[in-house]
Amino acid sequence: MKIDGYVPPDPAIAQQQGVDFVYEMDWGTINIRSKSLNLRGNPQFAMAFKTHSDWMERRKNLSNKVSDKEAEGRFLGIMYDHGVIAWSTTIKSDGKAIESTRQNFIDLLSSDACSKVALVYFQDASDDANFRPVDKDADMGNSEASFAGKSSGQDAEKNSSAM
Repeated sequence: MKIDGYVPPDPAIAQQQGVDFVYEMDWGTINIRSKSLNLRGNPQFAMAFKTHSDWMERRKNLSNKVSDKEAEGRFLGIMYDHGVIAWSTTIKSDGKAIESTRQNFIDLLSSDACSKVALVYFQDASDDANFRPVDKDADMGNSEASFAGKSSGQDAEKNSSAM
């Protein structure tokens, strides 16, 4: 069924180009270029999510305590592996820049200072609306869509130096 007014996500944007998500906090900004983490649109993520859920259930059934930090780190790794194209941050650690690595992504987003970013990022990356093609008015900055902190990233490179 075709729903009038519904614009589906663009597969090229959702699974190749990605979009930029910007999270500003008092102590710095985290920029994440991400593919879609919608379970329907990203089958690799869906399989990894199922494996993670099975792992959690198995640990629960075996009465092995799984620390929240361990489970959170595993899930952040899955989001990184199947969603993150590139990321960067202006946040410093002990006065030094934080390198854009997988482990630093996990450590930063699981820190008390940035743990809320992980939830908002997952919501943003799971929302098909963020991966729809941008219309001409939005692309020129003439509509609300251009102010959402997200873009199709059509002209940006796919590495952390593009952010």
